[in-house]
Amino acid sequence: MATYTVRSVLEWTSRGGREKKHVYEERLTMWNADSLDEALELAEKEELEYIGNSTSEKEGMVSLGFYQGYWLYTDLDLKEQGIEVFSLLRESDLKPDAYLDAFFDTGTEHQQGKKTEPVDADNPFNPPENSKKQLDD
Repeated sequence: MATYTVRSVLEWTSRGGREKKHVYEERLTMWNADSLDEALELAEKEELEYIGNSTSEKEGMVSLGFYQGYWLYTDLDLKEQGIEVFSLLRESDLKPDAYLDAFFDTGTEHQQGKKTEPVDADNPFNPPENSKKQLDD
């Protein structure tokens, strides 16, 4: 079965000790899947579970609904689906959409991926239909 890496981006809305308005987390997870679309779907489901754990809830994590996938040329038999292989926290004064545009979705990427609507910060397990919520104005 093919192996994929999926990048996603979250916002930590309640993280203390920051100097800028926002704290974002970039995560890379690995998946065995039959297609890139399946890997993206698995990563999206795993991210909702990650947001729902007690530490994440305390930090106020919110999915930005941004996923990019990469097919690895070498198939790996993963012992566990969704292994996190990279995580980076970055502070920024940019709002979520501007942050994604500046760092991940500049328009010059050669990619196939999925960008979905951000998850509602008040209800992370029920993403809104066709709505975007800015966390500060």
